[in-house]
Amino acid sequence: MKLKIKKILAATLGITLILLLLLFVNSWVGNPISKILAKNAAEQYIEKNYKDLNLEIQSANYNFKFGSYMVFCQSADSVDTAFSVYVDSFGNVVRDDYEYEVANNFATFRRLDNELRSIGDKLLRDHLKYNISNAGFLMDHLEEGEMEQLTKDMPLDVYNPPFKIGASITIIDPDVSYDKMAEVLKNMAEVCSNEGIPIAVYSVRIEYDNLVSVEDGAEARENLYLDLYNIPEQILQSDNLPKALEELASES
Repeated sequence: MKLKIKKILAATLGITLILLLLLFVNSWVGNPISKILAKNAAEQYIEKNYKDLNLEIQSANYNFKFGSYMVFCQSADSVDTAFSVYVDSFGNVVRDDYEYEVANNFATFRRLDNELRSIGDKLLRDHLKYNISNAGFLMDHLEEGEMEQLTKDMPLDVYNPPFKIGASITIIDPDVSYDKMAEVLKNMAEVCSNEGIPIAVYSVRIEYDNLVSVEDGAEARENLYLDLYNIPEQILQSDNLPKALEELASES
């Protein structure tokens, strides 16, 4: 009898542990049944509310932060008509972000910004002979009302961008100084000017990991860096550019 009770207790404990594990996993990644419910609910929702957009469900992923599934929908007719429908684990639609992503042109802005970053990354890496860890053009200097100038699915014209754009670069170099920053800035500006790309502001960061001696003859890694962001294009006209950059940094 005692052996039978022990087996029952062991089985109960095992089942309890499995259930707790399933609950833990479900709280982080969801479960297949809820995922199916979420996709079905989203299909019915977009058919009812966005039938004319020719939407297709691309993915359904559980977001543990919000405790719901993000069902991503993409139009077959429009690259910028893409948004998510949020569905709880019981198949109830909570909300969608069409207004934010599509109606407010944020999906268009994000696509253009990504394209611009990619173009800038390739151009600067191809023409500048530095150890570049990060580079690109940035379309993030927005003024009030500029988002409204965008139109859905508009192509990117890098020579006549819809917003003022910036160029950014991070290099690895032992010369962490304003003299080096001035050199990099001049070379960036020359590349962009030669390509006919209008740059309003620049950002430059120089990094270097230096080994220094510490107690008992050991060595430690010291991270040296110098950075300056949103450098106005007009500063390139300065007679003493390193000094002008240092003064700009002191004002930041």
